[in-house]
Amino acid sequence: EVHVVTVDNERGRNGIPKLFDGTDVQLHMTPGMEMDIIMTDIGKDNINPIDKFVNAWEEGCMAKIKDLKPDIVVADMLARPGFYAATALGVPAVLNMPAGPFSLYQFASLEKLPNLHK
Repeated sequence: EVHVVTVDNERGRNGIPKLFDGTDVQLHMTPGMEMDIIMTDIGKDNINPIDKFVNAWEEGCMAKIKDLKPDIVVADMLARPGFYAATALGVPAVLNMPAGPFSLYQFASLEKLPNLHK
């Protein structure tokens, strides 16, 4: 079985389900922050917008992944809660990291991932 856990916000609801139409992939939408809120808040505080997004999504994402009890977690570099859940469950995790300048990884705050340096 393949499960996808993603953010239940307007952007996610409008695009993600279409990616899996006609497949056996089970989609799970979990609570998260709306993208327009994140984008309008840029510069109003010292919090990285990616961190705001991740922090708002973390609880629901981790709860769903723990509920699914996966054998492995594949997480996008911006989907840190998937990696956090894998670490908490003691299951292997694969991190999708596209090629790009190091500043891209710094923007995504990947240094915050547990066990990334092992």
